[in-house]
Amino acid sequence: GLTARQVRAVERGRLSALAAGASEEAAARAARGAWRRQLSYRSTLIARTEATGYAADLVQTRAEEAAAGGRVVRRAWVSARGATVCVICRSNDTGEWRPLHEPFPSGHDRPPAHPGDRCLLEIQVED
Repeated sequence: GLTARQVRAVERGRLSALAAGASEEAAARAARGAWRRQLSYRSTLIARTEATGYAADLVQTRAEEAAAGGRVVRRAWVSARGATVCVICRSNDTGEWRPLHEPFPSGHDRPPAHPGDRCLLEIQVED
């Protein structure tokens, strides 16, 4: 479903349509379209966040296994490095390798740092 904020936005849109002279039917149709768009956005956001978390968990598990085998493991946070990268992710993407259990500058252990995070966890394993 939608968040309370998204529901309020859909309702505001319906009320605005009515205030602009739309019929009840037209306003309801517009609200249904807005609902579907919000739901699509939310489901994509959830899927992206879950996929990022799952990928980071797999990489972290591989790192833990390598460390348990006596290998030196370091990690790096890799952001999407575009204009839309948030301050949190930009600060974590230092380009430096960190010890396996050292948190990143934001205090996060690994991505995702927030919903919709597109960052990756990269590991370096030495023999």
